[in-house]
Amino acid sequence: MSPPRLSNTRSRTGRVPWLLLSAMMMVTGCAHALKSAAPSTHERTAAPNLSRWLAEHPLPPDHTFGVVELGRTDSASFHVVQIRDREDLHVHQHHDLVAVLQRGRGSLRRGSEHVPMTEGSVVAIPRGVPHAFVNESRQPAAAFVVFTPYHGKPGP
Repeated sequence: MSPPRLSNTRSRTGRVPWLLLSAMMMVTGCAHALKSAAPSTHERTAAPNLSRWLAEHPLPPDHTFGVVELGRTDSASFHVVQIRDREDLHVHQHHDLVAVLQRGRGSLRRGSEHVPMTEGSVVAIPRGVPHAFVNESRQPAAAFVVFTPYHGKPGP
């Protein structure tokens, strides 16, 4: 298995941000279990297997976009975002985010740049930067997204 492709992941100091490393640890199952903020029938004794979770929770046919919070800590929240076609250009004024594309392929507009994304791609989006993802797959694209500080409610 090849390592995930990183997109603009180094900070101004040349170091990989701790948030990106935290997100990668969550995806690979190397982090502690999450406490769910939302009611769930799923046991939170281990990091969720996202492939299995996506198979059990497909985006409904009449939905173009879906966000589910998997859990949160005092400083971050962890979500699965599914996009059937595209999302509107938007800005998070109070949150930085890291997204790891789990399923699909597409193009992310981040500020004035367009970032091609395939499964395993990782992208960091600082707060205040306009962004939008366009899905180029036949099925809904899905990403594991970490917001810091935690996102008080699901959605963009």
